[in-house]
Amino acid sequence: MTARSGIPHTWLYFIQAGENGPIKIGVSEKPFVRLESLQTAHFEQLRLIGFAWAKLADERALHEHFAAHRIRGEWFTPAAEILAFAEWNRRQWRDDLIRCFPESHDPHEALAQLLTDEWIIARAPSFEDGIAA
Repeated sequence: MTARSGIPHTWLYFIQAGENGPIKIGVSEKPFVRLESLQTAHFEQLRLIGFAWAKLADERALHEHFAAHRIRGEWFTPAAEILAFAEWNRRQWRDDLIRCFPESHDPHEALAQLLTDEWIIARAPSFEDGIAA
């Protein structure tokens, strides 16, 4: 868990199995490392389709919000509203990553650099904004 301004935060991630498979909504301090660890035990290609800087409670809130689409545990059907929410979050962060780290072509490196910056909480889009979008 990472603490900034006294509030525990981490990365909320959306990992999809294949092109149209189920989506895992989880949290990790290192979402690309988590993706790699999940991949070793999964027969389909996994891909990170969205991520957001979030409070730990946000994961539970999203699991409740998308409960109608739950398959089991943290895995959900690729419902349009989940895909739209993951895409909205991905777009929010992609622009910041590109602008702040244009020389970095490695997403691990860009996220690692981003995690060290103090402005992240102030700039982070709220996951509630994405649900309303």
